[in-house]
Parts: sequence; C-alpha cells; structure tokens
Amino acid sequence: MADSGKYAVAIGKIRSDATGDEYSEPEKGLVQHLMIAYFNGWIEWDNALLGLFFERAPVGLRGQAIDFLKTGFKSVNEKEDEDYKNVVKARITLYWRNRLNVVRKNPKQNFEEVVRFCRWVKDSPLEPEDTLSLLHETLVLTGGNLGRNVYIRGFLEGICKIAEGHELEAIKCLKMSTQDDKAWFYTSGKDRDNIKELLDDVLKLADNYPEVIEIRKEAKELADNFGRLRIYDFRDHYNQLIKNS
Repeated sequence: MADSGKYAVAIGKIRSDATGDEYSEPEKGLVQHLMIAYFNGWIEWDNALLGLFFERAPVGLRGQAIDFLKTGFKSVNEKEDEDYKNVVKARITLYWRNRLNVVRKNPKQNFEEVVRFCRWVKDSPLEPEDTLSLLHETLVLTGGNLGRNVYIRGFLEGICKIAEGHELEAIKCLKMSTQDDKAWFYTSGKDRDNIKELLDDVLKLADNYPEVIEIRKEAKELADNFGRLRIYDFRDHYNQLIKNS
C-alpha cells in the first residue's frame, strides 16, 4: 500500500478516548481507506497497518469499519465474475471470523464492534450456510442483542431470504434475536411477514425432510418466544407446530 508510513502515522493519531460516533473526518476517512485497501486486496489481513489499526482504534471506530465494508456487498453480488466474487468472499469471511475470535475474549467490552456484524446478513455475499453460521456465532457473543445500529427490517429480510434449505440455522438465529425485546418492540406486522412465510414453509416440510424434527422444535420455540414478547402474530403457527410435534 502506497504511503504506508503516512497511514501508520495517521493510525497513531487516532484518539483512543473517543466514544460513540465522536470521530473526526480524518479518522473516518482513514477507516474507509484501510477497508477499501483490504476489500480490494491491496493489503492482506496480516498487513502491519491493519494490525496497528485494530490495536489502536476504539471499539466504535472498529464498528464503523464493519459498516463501511458492508457498502461494497451489493456490488459484489452484481458481479458476474465468479473468480472475483470468490476472492472477495474469502476476504470477507476471514475478516468476520478473525474479528469474532478476538472479540470472543471480551465480548462485553467489544460489543459495539461485534454487533455491527448483524447488519451483514442483509446483502451478504457469502454462501447462506456461512452467513448463518457466522451470524449465529455473532449473536452468541452479543447475547442475542441486535444493538441500536442494526436495522431490524433488513436483519429479518436477510435471514429469511436465505433460509430455504437452511431452515434450522435461520430459525436458531431468529430465536436468539428474540432476546432483544427492545428491537422487536419497534417491528410492525409488515416486518414480521417474512417470518410468517418462513414458518409457513416449515409447516409444509415433509416428515422425511433433513432435520425436520429439530426444525419444527426450534420453530415452535421461536413462536413461543414471540408470545412471551407479547407478539401474537404466530399463535396459529405455534398451535400447528404443537400438533406436528
């Protein structure tokens, strides 16, 4: 990466005491430059600049890095070059997995970073099974909390969009997210239509469908969790799932 010395100096000037979104334009610009360089393969994961950034940057700025990386997902999905897409997928997977491994040591302290990964499910360029697996690991670390920076409608759309053939993983992620009662309080009936469609599909699964018993069990618990949140949109699904148990 050209001018790596200048970037190192800029990283060294990051204010470690900044909180929330209290970052200067140069700090935000630095994050964007680093993430563009990583996304495009101009620097690798083990590059010293990235290591210095993660060591120096406060949790909120690291969260902004995750948000900025997401802005490139749509363009990747629209590409027809499969080789290019596979390279980017590998880089995104590496970023997500490696940051989870670091955050796992102290998830509470790093909450404002790790929770931003919940936004990646919408437009994720990864394979559905990889997206849902990493999302589940993320939700374990956040305690199911989606945080104030997650657009829940996009979160729901993202999960339900890739649920076909991966119903068990999708439902487990949704079930974990019901621990965040504040986020669900702000959802509408329209927001929940995606879940209704998913549960409708579950009810149609044949008895010989792979993992169908566990899928029905998790779906029943999901509907029950909504009832405990006083969200009664799924009572009929719950009753039918009991009959199928």
